[in-house]
Order: sequence, then C-alpha cells, then structure tokens
Amino acid sequence: MEANNLPPKRMPSGAGHDAMVMAAKVPTAMLFLRSPGGISHHPDEAVREQDVENALHVAARFIERLAADLK
Repeated sequence: MEANNLPPKRMPSGAGHDAMVMAAKVPTAMLFLRSPGGISHHPDEAVREQDVENALHVAARFIERLAADLK
C-alpha cells in the first residue's frame, strides 16, 4: 500500500478465510476492498472502481517485489 502512496489500514479479521489455514504453512496476507455502507457477503455488496484499480496496482507491485526477492 505504502509503495503505491496509499495509506494502509491493518485490521484483524475473524472471518474463516482460506488465509487462516494457509498461514500455518506459509506467510499469508489479504487485501480487502471497502464496501460502501459496510455491506458484506450480500447481493447488495459493492466496491468503488478506484478501490479496485488501487488494489490491482498494489497486488501487481507485491508480485513484482516477490519475484525480485526470489531471484
């Protein structure tokens, strides 16, 4: 997030995502998109286009940095 000039917000998740299982074996991280109105896991859930664009940039940068570290 910071590498893309976006302020990070750390938040614990009590949700049973796959990441909880994977974290026991490998380092794991999750990137959440905010949902206007806080609606989650519901047909009315939505995201902002700018948030999706930012998330894609953050994910791409993460993968690029990970690949560089593996060389």
